Amino acid sequence: NRPDRETAQAMADTATIDALTAAHLSSPSPSSLTAVADHVIHGNHAALQQLVGALGLQLTSTDERERSQATLLLADVLSRMTLAALPADSVAHLADFFCNRLTDYPCAAAVIRGLLALLRSPLQAEHALRIGTTLLEECDVRSLVQVERHAALTLANELARAHWPALSSSCVRVLLSALRGLDGEKDPRNLLLYLQLLRTLCQRCEEQRAPGFDVSASQLETDAAHTPAATLCTAHPV
Repeated sequence: NRPDRETAQAMADTATIDALTAAHLSSPSPSSLTAVADHVIHGNHAALQQLVGALGLQLTSTDERERSQATLLLADVLSRMTLAALPADSVAHLADFFCNRLTDYPCAAAVIRGLLALLRSPLQAEHALRIGTTLLEECDVRSLVQVERHAALTLANELARAHWPALSSSCVRVLLSALRGLDGEKDPRNLLLYLQLLRTLCQRCEEQRAPGFDVSASQLETDAAHTPAATLCTAHPV
């Protein structure tokens, strides 16, 4: 009967994703990643749940390499999926998972990649705000290597661009958190992204006449002369 066939199919799909995941984790390659991603994409939401289940032990492993590898696989698969139809509860669980891992620094690159992918999903305002505040207030972005800081700044800029309504009620907080959490950047590639973020946040705060913005802007102007960002901004306005 139909329930039995559906159960058998679900068991077969679980066995397949388990095998594909194990093969990729034991010997990661572009082809093994494609095999996992294709299976999940064709199976959609149910297959994504099966992937998370297959990665369960590795995602919580005390071994940094295993944990990072599993997190990256999940992030890579999400980055290949069309997430617009992903159920809201799944988006919420994934957002919570990646936000909780933003301070798991061995996994930083994978976590930020996963969050960037989630920005294309039907992200609720509360989760978009949580991503922003966790990134800027809890994650020590300045301790990351250059490429990871670049990814973090890209994430912050994308949040401000694509999910501003979720951040707007806390715009001054977000601006101040960006100043505190990201200032001191010296890499020219990252510095341009940082200045772009500050410009966007200042413009948004000014447009909506955010309470406290005048004070924040005055403080920014006072501190600017002492920062590498100010030197570049004065020489090369963006």
